[in-house]
Amino acid sequence: MSISTKWRCSCFYCNDTFIQTVESETPPLKCPNDHTYDGSSKLLLLETINPEPARDLENKLVSKTTPRPFGTKTYWTGIGDDPAKPMQIGGGERLSFYHMESDTDTDVQVKIIDLNCNCNSTYIYKGHVLSMNALHDYCTLEIIPRLPTFELGVDTDYWENTTYYGALIVPPNVYGGPGVGHGNVDITSDLGDPNGGLVYMPLNEFGELSSPAFWDAECDYVNQRFINITPKPYGDGHFNIFKTEMSFGTYANTVNLLGDHNILFESHDTDKIGHGMRIKITATTDKVTVSDHTWSMVINMMFFRKYIIGS
Repeated sequence: MSISTKWRCSCFYCNDTFIQTVESETPPLKCPNDHTYDGSSKLLLLETINPEPARDLENKLVSKTTPRPFGTKTYWTGIGDDPAKPMQIGGGERLSFYHMESDTDTDVQVKIIDLNCNCNSTYIYKGHVLSMNALHDYCTLEIIPRLPTFELGVDTDYWENTTYYGALIVPPNVYGGPGVGHGNVDITSDLGDPNGGLVYMPLNEFGELSSPAFWDAECDYVNQRFINITPKPYGDGHFNIFKTEMSFGTYANTVNLLGDHNILFESHDTDKIGHGMRIKITATTDKVTVSDHTWSMVINMMFFRKYIIGS
């Protein structure tokens, strides 16, 4: 049997994206609507499909029974990565919270955890919460985007659009936009910097765009920068730029804590973390149900990552 390949194809004429499988190693020639792909179209190889089942060196069939994606390793941690060092694993913010009675500054504690995912594929899997002396206190964990710095502008290359998520900065020539060169905001941060504001939108498990993405960029791994940042007004890119904070998902929503707690958040699924996505954890002291009190909490998380030893 011949090898098949799966492609994500953006047809310029249809203004649409298709997933196509062909019985060869070369890309499809036409879209499902019979338009010939030319230089205006974008074809991306997603997967090479080998009809023969995988076997190990002893010729035994390889059967995958774990949610861990191929090519990744299990990684438990109670600390984030250092975003100033894109190749580093660890060295960031610790997932540790402590509130002392009468300390109003720590009634609500928020920590933002960064993960360097651009060179290190990362999937969130499980979490482990330990608390001491909690009295109806609670915590929330969600994923939010890194934001750029920007200012209002006239006739710029960036347009504030409230149609998508209510928070995106998109090319001004998107559908319904004012047109090329007529944007209304100007980004002042360096988008080439890994922390400049580009947020990667992961493909779903079928290799398809799970949401529109209005920018594309290439990664210069040697200099650890994004290069060739280009607008994708049809939403067929891989990155977005967010103007305001929003939640991609609330993985733990107002989890109540009482006494000395030890909670393991089990899961049988994984979610890929895109570069520029940040973990936001909020720990709140309940001073309504009970009087003020001293308590503490730590969180350890389990990820699947391509690399687990960084420089």
